[in-house]
Amino acid sequence: MSESSDIEDMELLDGLDDLSSLDDELEGEDAVLKERAASSPKKRKGRPRKGANEQRLSEVVRLYFLEKMSMRQVADIVGVSHMSVYRMLTDPNLELLI
Repeated sequence: MSESSDIEDMELLDGLDDLSSLDDELEGEDAVLKERAASSPKKRKGRPRKGANEQRLSEVVRLYFLEKMSMRQVADIVGVSHMSVYRMLTDPNLELLI
């Protein structure tokens, strides 16, 4: 082997040390990003819903359950689509206060 190839090999090995330190830095940054993602609340994507305020929701629940109206009838009275009424009534976070 020649001296020049030995020097080139040594330079390559020095470069590997730099890469390993870079890998360590990236792993640290990954841990920080994962921690931030776990601590922040999940946000819904898309346009926010405007139809489910408490007053409107209580009116929908009253008309549908107590007055025994259909979802389409409730939707016409409240002024939303029947799908909005369906979403309000099937929301897993809905706590019925009847």
